[in-house]
Amino acid sequence: MVKQHDGTGETSTTQPAQIIKIGLRYVMTAVFAGAMLFVLLALGPGTDIRAHLGGFLCGLGIAGLLAGFSNLEQRPNLQLLSGIVFCAQVIVPWWFALHH
Repeated sequence: MVKQHDGTGETSTTQPAQIIKIGLRYVMTAVFAGAMLFVLLALGPGTDIRAHLGGFLCGLGIAGLLAGFSNLEQRPNLQLLSGIVFCAQVIVPWWFALHH
């Protein structure tokens, strides 16, 4: 059981099953939102669907890898690396798209 303070001075307990349920809902909401963005923006006429699908799957993979790390706010090197990877994932495909 995890004890949480609710700000009124009282302590409530949260069961592990409740924590897993809340976490799973959070993850599934994010995946669903990403899937909807993919459908709305990447499946239009004249778009490279395979490239957008590859980017979506890479994003899911990187998010899955980063989810395994705890206390990301205390790891500035990992945050910097994540920012560099993100920038590369945006800049490199656009560079290829505009130069080929």
